[in-house]
Order: sequence, then structure tokens, then C-alpha cells
Amino acid sequence: MATDDVAEACVRLALADARALRTRQPAVASAMGAALTMDLEGAVVAPDDLRALGIEPRATTARIDEIVRPVSAATRQRSAAP
Repeated sequence: MATDDVAEACVRLALADARALRTRQPAVASAMGAALTMDLEGAVVAPDDLRALGIEPRATTARIDEIVRPVSAATRQRSAAP
């Protein structure tokens, strides 16, 4: 996946009509894009460092999927409505 594709996906996510992201949030899109790029390119942050900050590490792709799934379902429902 190209970095441009990642950035575009993150901007679309930030603009999506999801409960978590009701308004445009370019900072969130940028942070998620950077994290997704790190996931895809294999950048590693030590899990213990994150846990020391009270953050339970998990893949950014998992969080993006969690946010996008309801948005995709809602979009499909809207497009299927007469």
C-alpha cells in the first residue's frame, strides 16, 4: 500500500460520519496515518514503553477497522435504501 493511499484513507476516516469522528479532525487523521504507516512498514515501539504510559499497545489497523466497520455498514444501508 502506498503512503498516499494511507494518507487518503486516513483523511476519509477523519471525515467519515462515525460517532468517534463526527467533525473533521485533520490532527487525528495525521496521527492515525503516521501510526498506520508505522504498522505497514514494520516500525516497532517497545510495548513496555507504552504500558509505562498506561497504554495497552495494539495494531493501528485494528483500531481503524473498529472505526470503519460501523461506517461502512451505515454507508451500505444508506445506499441500499430506496
